[in-house]
Amino acid sequence: MTKWIITSVSQAEPTPHCANIDCERLWNPGSEEQWYCWKYDLWFHTACLEEHVVSKQEEYMVMMAEKYLQSPDISEIPQAIVEVALQPTAHGGSLHFAAGNMQIIKFAHGLCKSEAQNELITNHSWFIAHSLEDGDDNGGNNVGDGDVITDEDWRRFMEDEHGMKEEEQGNDRFEQLTVHGQMIFTCPSCNNAI
Repeated sequence: MTKWIITSVSQAEPTPHCANIDCERLWNPGSEEQWYCWKYDLWFHTACLEEHVVSKQEEYMVMMAEKYLQSPDISEIPQAIVEVALQPTAHGGSLHFAAGNMQIIKFAHGLCKSEAQNELITNHSWFIAHSLEDGDDNGGNNVGDGDVITDEDWRRFMEDEHGMKEEEQGNDRFEQLTVHGQMIFTCPSCNNAI
């Protein structure tokens, strides 16, 4: 019979994983963060990256929205979705944990399209249940009656989709939908902010 030994993330063995050709270090997910380049599908140790000229995450989000979103008017996308979709993609360390935030960000990328939002609002069980909970006194369906889904609704929906509990919000020991105040780096492969 095989016995499996399970260790915590902080004791995890380092794995080889840095796209910087000059880097020979292994990545230790328990203690080191890595940033991701969406353009080239590459991960980099933060120590192998240089700080970008855009140093504030808020400025980075505006820059990324203008550069990468295919919407002619970003104001049409709920702010809660934009905040999640355009934050830096990272994994490792005590802030992003070993799995990181890639799946959360990828999910939000899909929600940037109005067709995807409309499909969810009319067909997803979370929105249907939400509309019944918040229905008007006449038993009307908020979603069906054309009422607007708020940023808070979108935030709650995304948290629910990723198994995040309300009591865990703001607690660094748990995965968060959005991490604020992150460093912005320059990808050595494409020279874009990551």
